[in-house]
Amino acid sequence: MNLRQLEAFRATMRQTSITGAARLLHISQPSVSRLIADLEESLGFKLFTRTGHGLVSTVEARRFQQSVETMFIGLDKLRDTAEAIRTTRDETIRLSIIPILAFAVVPEAIQSLRDERANLQFDVSVQNTSTIVDAVLMQQVDLGVISPLQSYEGILTVFQTELPYLCLLPLGHPLAATGNSVDLRKISDEEFVILHPDSFEQPGKNEKLIQSLRSKARIVARSDLAIAAIARSTGLPTLVDPYSARIAVALGGVIARPLRQKMTYPIAIISRSAETLSLASNLFANTLRHQFESSREQNYRDTGEWR
Repeated sequence: MNLRQLEAFRATMRQTSITGAARLLHISQPSVSRLIADLEESLGFKLFTRTGHGLVSTVEARRFQQSVETMFIGLDKLRDTAEAIRTTRDETIRLSIIPILAFAVVPEAIQSLRDERANLQFDVSVQNTSTIVDAVLMQQVDLGVISPLQSYEGILTVFQTELPYLCLLPLGHPLAATGNSVDLRKISDEEFVILHPDSFEQPGKNEKLIQSLRSKARIVARSDLAIAAIARSTGLPTLVDPYSARIAVALGGVIARPLRQKMTYPIAIISRSAETLSLASNLFANTLRHQFESSREQNYRDTGEWR
């Protein structure tokens, strides 16, 4: 007894004829007859008899049909589950992100994927990088989006990129009047440059300049969003990631300029492993990657101004 024989039996019971069963299964009538005969031999009793009115099921066949239908209900559920997995239907993607991405890139990526998979659900938390790494390691979330300053053992980096740091300047600042890139040496002697203390862990790159900027800092914050807000309120120049800069510029009072020196803000999409990454999470990671790539083209102009 095999599945194909049971399918032929089920179709014959439903169609009440070999011809109808063959049409339903898209096979020939002799094939259906052979499958039924093989099933009868396996079971040890007749399933159908022929009369002048056509094919008639036996009492044994009708009793057997009940169990067959129950089995096929289970198979249908298995097919539905497989289809749901394949099409990422009715799945929840657990996502943890750093604060700056709560306002840019991630929301757009979520909507982009929802346009294709309307039934997808998202559970989004906003944390710092170290907390996100821990959550990914413990498989509390499917994906994390962090700003890595080191490698993390036991973590899969799905995608990594770097964003250019921008200089936020008050509108009254002399360097704001030009559309040129900002040479950090021209503001390194200013008393109130606001810096993130851990933003520039780039050995061998502008170390002396970075130390000079740090030595002049009088206001320190550990969030680029906070830094951008403080810069806007105090009228002091600062260095922030492009997304925080965009928010600050939109609120007014400051302008963003690119840097002459190369300083970048790392971004990475992480997961526990390739084996634990579901089809839906993998699809979202790809959507997010494309969103990062397109956002740079759309939002960052040659002048470095964010709109």
